[in-house]
Amino acid sequence: MQSARERILGRIRKASGPGQAASAGTADSQALIAAQPAAQASLRPIDDVPAEFCQQALAAGVELHYCDELAALPAACAKVLDAQARLTVSTAQALAHMHWANSVQPYVRGSIEVGLVQARLGIAETGTACFDSRDVPSGLLFLSDILLVVLDGRHLVDRQESAWQRLGPVGSALHLVTGPSRTADVEQTIQVGAHGPRRLVLFLVGGGLAQVVARHTQPAPSLITLASSP
Repeated sequence: MQSARERILGRIRKASGPGQAASAGTADSQALIAAQPAAQASLRPIDDVPAEFCQQALAAGVELHYCDELAALPAACAKVLDAQARLTVSTAQALAHMHWANSVQPYVRGSIEVGLVQARLGIAETGTACFDSRDVPSGLLFLSDILLVVLDGRHLVDRQESAWQRLGPVGSALHLVTGPSRTADVEQTIQVGAHGPRRLVLFLVGGGLAQVVARHTQPAPSLITLASSP
């Protein structure tokens, strides 16, 4: 038999509801985290976030390009694709009403020749692009043979911890993609495209990063050895 105290506390819990209790717990957790020294303080500082992102993305096998504005994207895509390639565009509002040189086919589950998607953020530490499942169907990320990624040059962060702080609430999944798919499961031999795109092309748009991208993507100077005279 319940005591008067238990009945009163039960009514309070019922009136409060699970949402308020969860919110209180979340607030307590955030306060506890904020009271601890930042883990980033012990890591290597990233002073130039755009330059670090370009360097790490290229090291991961990404083909990197720059567009001053989104309107220049269709022409930039046409330069990196075969004229006969079929394009599947994500439902991102910024891309939905653009006119593409390549033929466009609707998204259906199955093999996709070229997928075009928009990333939410880029992480400089690893050259990673972040995708929210509300904006990009998961199948478009992993079933495309060639994946074209559009990323706002102003949406770059230094580390993954900063990405979580900036993203806020996301959909049922947040995908982190670093370069084209590769695996060495079979005989320790690298296979590209086994579990995702075999080619990943990333377009940084805006943010005044033209010189940064050019500096990292221009060919290295040739080394000329002069034969010594006898």
